Amino acid sequence: MLPRPPSPGDPEPRAGTERSLAYNPAPLPSLESEAGGPQPEPMSNENTPAVRKCAELARLEITPEEEQRLGGDFERILEAFRGLTELDVRSVEPMFGAATRENVVREDETRASLETDELLAPAPRKDDGFFTVPKTVDGDA
Repeated sequence: MLPRPPSPGDPEPRAGTERSLAYNPAPLPSLESEAGGPQPEPMSNENTPAVRKCAELARLEITPEEEQRLGGDFERILEAFRGLTELDVRSVEPMFGAATRENVVREDETRASLETDELLAPAPRKDDGFFTVPKTVDGDA
């Protein structure tokens, strides 16, 4: 698992943690075979139920070959998450979301508006201060 590169606002690493927080990109393994096409990673049988369940929940029909390939994908994703457990994040502030901007709202102010009679004046039908429209749903009204 590769840690992200440092950002300008990141805290300084503590002594002895520089190596675990440093960005050292390593070449990713190629999925291309000598024949030129992508080859599925070998899948352990433990991922088969997860692949089937995800396909079922997504209402997808997958072939056994797709199940094998997706199982390899699952394994790579899980391995990436396992790599996260090796990072030293004791000096990292917790985040509660990606956005740093706070909610911006205007003040609630009372403003002048039109009178009910003025608003209803152009309406073709009105009743007791309300617009009257044709019934659109069956039922007693």
